[in-house]
Amino acid sequence: GESREALSSATGRTEIWHALIFDSFPAAPILGHGYVNLGPDGPLQVAGTNWSNAHNAFLYALASTGLGGFTLITAMVLSALRSWIRIADSPHIQGADPVMRRGLCACYIAILVDSCSSYGMVGHPSPAMYLFHVLYVRACLRR
Repeated sequence: GESREALSSATGRTEIWHALIFDSFPAAPILGHGYVNLGPDGPLQVAGTNWSNAHNAFLYALASTGLGGFTLITAMVLSALRSWIRIADSPHIQGADPVMRRGLCACYIAILVDSCSSYGMVGHPSPAMYLFHVLYVRACLRR
């Protein structure tokens, strides 16, 4: 197992998150450092290590795209979440199995939860990122 210290700091993630919020973000608050960059020179320096993964999709968006990108991504996430919750509970969507609707909503929520400790829906391409965007488009088409 993991040491007690590693577990209490989410295996070092809290140090990275602290550096993102208090060092990286203030250095480029409006537009960020650029896609796939967590710091001015690309990776984020924490405790003598270069990090290219924020281990949190929301903080990754904040550092790499600044307030502008973070606001857009957050609006997109909340809009799609609202749509998926309405879809999951709506008996009026013809031809849609209620179990399937709720299952897709659960997938979307699982990706959001996963995004709190990984790239999830933003950052380097991943299966979660692709699924998030497919579910986002699907929710937008159901409005």
